[in-house]
Amino acid sequence: MGPASRELGSGRPPGGKPATAALFVGALAFSLVLAEFALRLGEADAWRVWPPNLERTLTPDPLLLPGVSGPSRFSTNAWGMRGDPWNESARQHILAVGGSTTICVYLDDSEAWPHLVQDMLNEASAPDQVWVGNVGRPGHTTVQHLLQLEKLLQQHPEIDTVLLMVGANDFLIQLVQRSASVWAVAAAPNASDRPPLPTNLHHPFSQFPADNSGPWYRRSALVRALLTRPWRGESLEGLPLLDDSGRFYEEGRERRRQAVKFLDTLLDMTGAHRQFVRNLDRIVDLTQAAGVRLILVTQPSLWDADLSPSELDLLWAGGPPPHRPAPGAPFYSAAALAEGMAAYNRLLLQLCDRRGIECIDAAEGLPKSSEIFFDGGHFTEEGSRRLAGLIAGALLKADASKQRGAGTRVP
Repeated sequence: MGPASRELGSGRPPGGKPATAALFVGALAFSLVLAEFALRLGEADAWRVWPPNLERTLTPDPLLLPGVSGPSRFSTNAWGMRGDPWNESARQHILAVGGSTTICVYLDDSEAWPHLVQDMLNEASAPDQVWVGNVGRPGHTTVQHLLQLEKLLQQHPEIDTVLLMVGANDFLIQLVQRSASVWAVAAAPNASDRPPLPTNLHHPFSQFPADNSGPWYRRSALVRALLTRPWRGESLEGLPLLDDSGRFYEEGRERRRQAVKFLDTLLDMTGAHRQFVRNLDRIVDLTQAAGVRLILVTQPSLWDADLSPSELDLLWAGGPPPHRPAPGAPFYSAAALAEGMAAYNRLLLQLCDRRGIECIDAAEGLPKSSEIFFDGGHFTEEGSRRLAGLIAGALLKADASKQRGAGTRVP
């Protein structure tokens, strides 16, 4: 029997291994094409600070967060903003930008100060004439705010006003970074093994469209899925400051109570101050180029040299970062934190005067009281109402002042 007859008698088609390999490669290629197509369908089609249509009910503990009662609904609209659905017919679209003191996680949607500003402005004019969207995120600084505004103002050209309360995170994050040596000697055993702070906390966006301008392999949805770690936006868990009841604050307060000493003198913050002003200048340039009205708001806080013992007991910031606690480490005193925050507020006010930007001095307008704050800077329900009234009133005054040709500082 010849070679051909032997191959036929083996029960395998001629060239069996190459045919099987070709079939496998074809099936793999088809599967990859399907996966690429499916991933592209599921990719974000817009820039969103929070995931769209997010809903969560929190149950703040009034013993941990005095002045806050639950349950509190936290939700976002289709654009990943906390607030009402986009109102196309509104005559004014305001975007509130900031950190955790802007998003007000533990307050109900209806109690967060940006939503109250919307309500108050509409009461003063006509229903549904003003829309306010809230894109505050815990831990965000002027670095993130600049990147967010760059994309969101292009994506939403209807936004005509930006309301930016800023300073606290720029101050505290820079203070922590510059003070590593202050508490390094008190670092807990195996501190280097502790998990790092989630990187998504400081990312400007939770969702963003694919960048199709790079090399071919970067334009692949499959490659992006393999190289990027997705943000689990369905839940608020895992992000500092965002557990359901506020346990984070009690843990932070306990660490502060255990401090071996309190430091009354801050480290040199000159470089941090320059960076803060540079970022603000770039935000001013960006909004002016977009033809958007920018209103800056100073950051109110409870920190003060003359706090009562019960008010001091509410504080938790000013020490090692929460994700790397160092038991017994020194903390900065309330007086030092007050001085540092006041310096950032002065820089903001000076920039407003220099660039002719509207400014609301909320730090001057709100008292340093536990009626207003449940910790060093986050608002109680009453604090949120007071701040909203201050801002809404200032916006109405500013509009009237413009008609008279008055200055830009709002008392």
